[in-house]
Amino acid sequence: MASVLLLMRHAKSDWSGAQDSDFDRPLNRRGIRAARNVGCWLRENDFQPAAVLSSSSVRTRQTVDHLGLGCDDPALPNRTRWLDALYLADSGTVLSAITAAHSMSTPLLVVGHNPGMEDLVTYLAPELLKRGEYRKLMPTGAIYVLEMMKNRGGPTPSTVRFLSHTRPRQLE
Repeated sequence: MASVLLLMRHAKSDWSGAQDSDFDRPLNRRGIRAARNVGCWLRENDFQPAAVLSSSSVRTRQTVDHLGLGCDDPALPNRTRWLDALYLADSGTVLSAITAAHSMSTPLLVVGHNPGMEDLVTYLAPELLKRGEYRKLMPTGAIYVLEMMKNRGGPTPSTVRFLSHTRPRQLE
């Protein structure tokens, strides 16, 4: 039996410097619009997340919030686990969180940061590099849709198949 895994980098954040730390950086206007557009794209393509694992940073929290608003699903944040361990996590940490969440409903959306998210996508779907996707695989707000076969060890390149992706600029 297969399940759907959605891997997303947070939307564009505000670099104005008004916040105290990187962790506290909010989305900018472009990021809010992008997250809402990606939320609509998920719904229109039947990839509406049933559960979410997200970094606990301000920008990832706001990305998840606006994904729900974009697709008329205000309950999305209520189906989310906010994980401090996903803040600036490497691909191995993100993969471990996905493996540990094997009992969560799918599609499972994971929202995080680069370079960990991009490294995870290239690990799970190395064929993307051969297709010329390597220029900027995961700009802010990008999302990749993967189908994974259920196995106890979590997703691996041999148990994952690339289905689709989009970037905010494609949705404007």
